[in-house]
Amino acid sequence: MSDQASQSVIAITLCTANRPAFLTACLEGIAKLNRPDGYTLVLCLVENGPSAECFEYVSRFAAECGLNFKYRLEQQMGIPFARNTSIELALETKPDLIACLDDDEVPSQGWLIEHIGALEKFSADVSFCRVTKLYESTPPKWYPIDVEKDSPAGTPLNWAATGNVLFSAKLVNDCGPGLRFQKGLMSGYEDLDFFERASAIGFRIVNCPSAQVWENVPTSRLTSERFLFKIRSAAAAQVQAYRLYHSGLATTWKFWRRALRRMAWGGLLMIRGVVVDRIANDNEYTEYTKSRIIFERGLGALLGMFGIVPKYYAVIDGS
Repeated sequence: MSDQASQSVIAITLCTANRPAFLTACLEGIAKLNRPDGYTLVLCLVENGPSAECFEYVSRFAAECGLNFKYRLEQQMGIPFARNTSIELALETKPDLIACLDDDEVPSQGWLIEHIGALEKFSADVSFCRVTKLYESTPPKWYPIDVEKDSPAGTPLNWAATGNVLFSAKLVNDCGPGLRFQKGLMSGYEDLDFFERASAIGFRIVNCPSAQVWENVPTSRLTSERFLFKIRSAAAAQVQAYRLYHSGLATTWKFWRRALRRMAWGGLLMIRGVVVDRIANDNEYTEYTKSRIIFERGLGALLGMFGIVPKYYAVIDGS
């Protein structure tokens, strides 16, 4: 393992924007990773903001932990810009594999080893796992806690997200398809779109439920206003992503009935919810808010059809 020149390279990409506490926890998790045999790890950090705020701190941290470290400042604000810059930074290391984390996440010690094992065992190009959410405060009763069971290891997928993924550099190498994140998707879905395109051109994506990563969810994201804004933004972003590859007529045909149906049904349930919440003296407005989620999904899709995409990520949650 002393001969790093003969080892394969894993570039761990990490984008951050003014969340030093979250970033510190993420870095501490990366420092504690079990290092896979035969691989050299390189942390590729992109700071999205007007000026370099974390470079000196992360440089010292990486040096103390013995982490190879590369840094770049991306002044064009927006998640797809930061992610694309992280890919370019990673490619400078001539990687074999590229891993992605978000700055509000903490990986388990065996995170990379589990992902590598999945790639090898299932002859895959991409290994993905859902994140486990850790809430800063108790979520309100209306908040939809993730209860979906993970599919077994090796289950083929046609999508993935950047919060917890390891993939072959073949996806992004210039001598291959050279995939990048769509710059127009500023309100989310840019990572889903990226891996959906990878799947469509033949790259194999598999599930790896043992590659655990924990996401810290700040209290600010648990307010009804913030959460409903996220729902609306995500629905609009999905329509926007579809519109990138289809005509306006095809997009409208696909989404207008679903949008109006959700708005109508959600609106009716909201009226019922107000009555139920008042009878139950529910100050959290549980039934109303659950119904509002349905309505906001429809409203977001409608906005997306008209090219109006709420900018959920313009506000930075957490610290």
